[in-house]
Amino acid sequence: RSCVPGRRCWNHENGVILSDFLNCFKCLNCPNKWTNSGSCLICDSSDNPICATLKDEAALISSCGAEEDYCFVQMDEFGHIQRGCGSASYCQGVDSCTVCQGANCNNGPYPAGRRQCHKCSGVECENPLTGPVEICNVFREDDSCYTVVVIDEGSDIYTHRGCVSDEMDNQCENYPDICVTCNTNGCNNQPPRNQSELSCIKCTEPDPACRYEYDEESGQMCGYEVYLGRPERCYTHIDIDGGVRRGCLDDFRTDQQILNDCNGDNDFCTICTTNNCNWEQVAQPSQCVVCSSAIDSNCALLGTVPSLEECPTGSHDKRGCFLMYTNNVVSRGCVGSLDSNSLDICKAGEDCKICLEDGCNRKVNFQTCYTCNSNEDQECIMSQSNEDAVTCSSYTDNCITYIEPESKRTVRGCQGETSLPPGVICPSDTCSECS
Repeated sequence: RSCVPGRRCWNHENGVILSDFLNCFKCLNCPNKWTNSGSCLICDSSDNPICATLKDEAALISSCGAEEDYCFVQMDEFGHIQRGCGSASYCQGVDSCTVCQGANCNNGPYPAGRRQCHKCSGVECENPLTGPVEICNVFREDDSCYTVVVIDEGSDIYTHRGCVSDEMDNQCENYPDICVTCNTNGCNNQPPRNQSELSCIKCTEPDPACRYEYDEESGQMCGYEVYLGRPERCYTHIDIDGGVRRGCLDDFRTDQQILNDCNGDNDFCTICTTNNCNWEQVAQPSQCVVCSSAIDSNCALLGTVPSLEECPTGSHDKRGCFLMYTNNVVSRGCVGSLDSNSLDICKAGEDCKICLEDGCNRKVNFQTCYTCNSNEDQECIMSQSNEDAVTCSSYTDNCITYIEPESKRTVRGCQGETSLPPGVICPSDTCSECS
């Protein structure tokens, strides 16, 4: 036998290493030391991932040969790690390789600082918020951690966590649309679901405002739990009959037909992903006469009817056209173009009237009608003078004259403001209208 300092007994004749130190003897060339052989971690992560992750380091320790005074660790071109015994010159001319001297000194992550992530799969993986992290099996310079939350047909939740670089267990490849990645050690510790932080415009017709533009600050919190990796989305949906709905698409209360349309390829739905993003007007913009008699005298009496102009989009209370008389000036235009002071004047309804149909402000003047009842004023059955006419509340109203068949009672007034007996319609044999 011969001895090498710091190693177990080594028999050069049969290559046997003696593990029983009591059977070793003192060699003349290493006085006062038991002869013993060295040990290193010996493995290859391409067939044993523990070589990279070091999850069970003790299982990798093996004895070295008599001439192998050093341990080494190296990484190949594929990011796999090899560890073993070697000489001092083992790594000469080899990239990504280092040697060390001492028992099992080739332990520890290599390269230093490589990515570490939570790794688990299944129901028990839901909340590994304080669990240990593991070194990724394969080294990648830009490696990431991932979390994938899968909901099966039975509504069971399965959470998968790991390294994007994992060649065998990367669930991101199976579920790329719902895979959430991050780039710091242990960052994939998110809970599988969180309270939604999205706010959307919510409305349903017959609410008349639902078709028009909303203030971007008028949304409501969605308030449901959202699973990790799922988008939070607002929607505006128009059904086959033209009805409009707005809301939070991923709310469990959302109708299945809306979900089908919004997740499909069609024109029934628009979706967006920022707070209150579904505010835009659905209704076609109004078209109105736009003019001022201060610039164009034709605006007063409309001897020549100008073409209509498309109005800007706006909220429900800014839809339609207007006709305004102020300071002997006649103005016609879009309600959505009015400043707040002018809008208040139009809503008051005295010097300005609003109408809602396209081109409705082509009507030259406010509607005026004779208003009387022959039961109260016998003169009502006679022809009326212009002085007795009153302005109707509605710009587009009609005047009616109703004669009750039996009593011959005569009623005149603005159609929208005059009460008639049930069942009476205008025009008819007993009721005439004009404008």
